[in-house]
Amino acid sequence: MISFEKLASKWQKTKVLKKNFEIKDYLPETKWLNKKNLKSMLQKHQAVFVKPSRGTGGVGVIKVETGEDRDERIYTYHHIKKTKTFKTIGKLYFSLKKKIDKIQTKSKRGQGRYMIQQGVPLLKYENRSFDIRVIVQLNKKTKKWESAGMLARVAHPAKIVTNYSSSGTPMKYEQVMASFLSKEEIPVYKEQLENLVVKMANELSAQCNQLQILGFDIGYDENIKPWLIEVNLEPRFKSFKITDMETYEKIESNFTGYRGEEPVKAKPIKKRSKWKLKNVLEKQSEFRQHVPETQWFNHENLSDMLDRHQMVYVKPDNWSMGRGVFRVERVKNEDGSDRYMFQRETKVYSFDSFAELFASLDKQIKDMMKKRKTKNKKCLIQKGIHLLKYEGRIFDFRVLVQRTPDHKFEVTGMAGRVAQSQRVVTNIANHGQGYQVEPLLAQYMSDEQVQAFKIKLKELGEKIAPIYNLDAIGIDIGVDRDFFPWIIEVNIWPNLYGFDELEDKTMFNRIMEIRNYWKNR
Repeated sequence: MISFEKLASKWQKTKVLKKNFEIKDYLPETKWLNKKNLKSMLQKHQAVFVKPSRGTGGVGVIKVETGEDRDERIYTYHHIKKTKTFKTIGKLYFSLKKKIDKIQTKSKRGQGRYMIQQGVPLLKYENRSFDIRVIVQLNKKTKKWESAGMLARVAHPAKIVTNYSSSGTPMKYEQVMASFLSKEEIPVYKEQLENLVVKMANELSAQCNQLQILGFDIGYDENIKPWLIEVNLEPRFKSFKITDMETYEKIESNFTGYRGEEPVKAKPIKKRSKWKLKNVLEKQSEFRQHVPETQWFNHENLSDMLDRHQMVYVKPDNWSMGRGVFRVERVKNEDGSDRYMFQRETKVYSFDSFAELFASLDKQIKDMMKKRKTKNKKCLIQKGIHLLKYEGRIFDFRVLVQRTPDHKFEVTGMAGRVAQSQRVVTNIANHGQGYQVEPLLAQYMSDEQVQAFKIKLKELGEKIAPIYNLDAIGIDIGVDRDFFPWIIEVNIWPNLYGFDELEDKTMFNRIMEIRNYWKNR
């Protein structure tokens, strides 16, 4: 048997699947990256992809192509928006190694030894690359693998990867494939693809019995032959909400975690560091998809995250109450050029270049830290979530979970926090305002949907609390325009701002009852 951790390697998954002769024909040629292999692969294939063996989200993928310029052989690589051309394999390989070193220094999602994968000439939809994401789940009752959902992912015109996190567009399988197949052929090809990925799932699970859900990324070539691009052991499936809510809910209802039910950690967490609190949550695969991407603040990380997300938040690692938070954006001018902005409190600063933005932002952060005289001067960059709004103001939810006298974890408080107009944080201590949950969601959902969403938040809170094993935690949850909950922050010393100003004091009284019980023990 192979452990989950070992099978997470793309190389190991390829190695397992290649042993099955029925599957082998659908796998692109793959080799470890070195100068000799790069040369031989480019002699056989016009294009290859250089990618990390343990990367996720399309991070670190580099496309390398070979061609001719004035009868002279040239080599070109593409990474995000950058393109470089070389006349020799040696120079190409040297530049690739430097680029890989930079990627691995700044991104935890581009790790592992690098591989070279055969570039398959894929079909294009409206001149944009696309692949097919198929989610396969282990049926709880029958213990058999079943196809749970299928959609197409169409790449951003300027990107070489199709991932949703890299600005890819999820679309219905039938809509995209209608450009290549007749109405009668579409269900036939869909069923063939489902049978193929189920066969692959059986092969992988025979070697690792921890698997519960898998995501297969499949590309079609010009003959509409499927090719396996990648297998994800911990696939996100949020993009199904955009194309097919019914399928999303079916997947979620059968979702028990990437490795089934995992044991809860019981060691109390007492550090206020946002980075450490975030890491604790990310280690639990059930919650990982709810945590926005977070990196340490520096020049390279900020540039990279703005390229991929356009909007991020920069915040001190261990401050509270929304103090010191900056909203940073990259926007397009009418002429197509980039403009950079950041906002702190209600003041907005605008710049023509990223260099100007970073210099000003970095100076403000250093000045801010000097005034506070704090030992921990680190800041984080967090992927920006476009939150729902109430009367033009962003809002999120504070979910308070307490340990009851009988040592069970109970959500005793749930309230909305609406930011003051033009401000970037919702904290009550930073001019935010407390609200009941219902009126905030009423403009987006029916009464029944609001109650169902509250139950979802409650379940999320009561599952998370045992991980930290404290008498009380406050979880700040933001909801995006697809109604997906994001865990913005976990507070291990939660205040009661917002709950005390609600007209109905039932919730506040229950919170104080439990707080006083532990205080007086």
